[in-house]
This record gives sequence, C-alpha cells and structure tokens, in this order.
Amino acid sequence: PGKGIRVYPNPQDALPLPPRPDLDQYRTRAKELVAACRDGDPAMQRWVTRWIADLVRLQPDGCRLSPADVERRGQQLMHFVRERLRPNDATIAQAQFVIARAHGFDSWPKLGQYVEALRSSDSSVATFEQAADAIVQGDLATLDRLLRAEPSLARARSSREHRSTLLHYASAN
Repeated sequence: PGKGIRVYPNPQDALPLPPRPDLDQYRTRAKELVAACRDGDPAMQRWVTRWIADLVRLQPDGCRLSPADVERRGQQLMHFVRERLRPNDATIAQAQFVIARAHGFDSWPKLGQYVEALRSSDSSVATFEQAADAIVQGDLATLDRLLRAEPSLARARSSREHRSTLLHYASAN
C-alpha cells in the first residue's frame, strides 16, 4: 500500500481515545515519539508499548482491550511507526500524523477538530460519543435519555473515519 493515508490498519483497529483527550498531551507524545525514533528501534518499541498501556489504563473497565488485542494493536502500531518515521529524520508533523492515524483520523487537524468538538458538551460529536459510550458500558438509562432528547442520534454516524452508527456499537457490544 505505499505511503498513503490508508496504510494504517482498518478503522475498526483504531486505538481508543482517552476519556478526555488533550491536544497538548498529544503534542508532548509526538515530541517523545520523535526522540524515541532518534534513539532507535528499542526506544520506539518502548514508546509504543507505554502509549498503548496508558490508553488501556485510562479506559473504563468494560471498554478495555484484551491482552491479545493489545499485543496485536501494538504490533500494528510499531509497524506503522517504522514505516512512517526514520530514526534520523523524524519530524513532529510525521509523529502527529502517526498518532492521528492510530486513533482512526485522516490527519492531525481532523484529530484536533474532533477533540475540540468533544469539549463542547452540546456538540453533535460529544452527544454521539456519549451515546456510544453508554452502549459500550451498558448504561441504558443514559442512552434512553440521549435518544429521547435527540432522536436523530438513532441515524447519526460517528465523525471518526469508521463512520459507525449506534447500531454498529450495539451489535459489537
């Protein structure tokens, strides 16, 4: 597949976002990834392992990845990091792209727009994500409240690359 946007594994393999993603923290992660690339493969592997472990730790209990899934996604991410970043010429922009793609976004700006939309509790992105989280966590009261307040949620799609509906979340969980 070359160096195109769709090189990272399919959108269903996207790493979960932390409950309250923060772009400043992601900028720091990107800088750390560049430094790890300059230090070579073992440092890159440590960065990948630590980042995925941090993401898993931050997930609600019912949403955590299985150990086998963590291992598989870690291998996918490490392969993508090796493909996109070279030890002596890695840039912050490249590292930001890797982070955005790992979370299922086409670009760093799209990840940023999504994170900003999540900050506004009345945005359609935040409302959809609350409903999806309610499904994943089995919180039917919250899901019912959200659907009564906004019936169009039943037909809405995620703004993330996978474009899943709430029905997709329900069938997957």
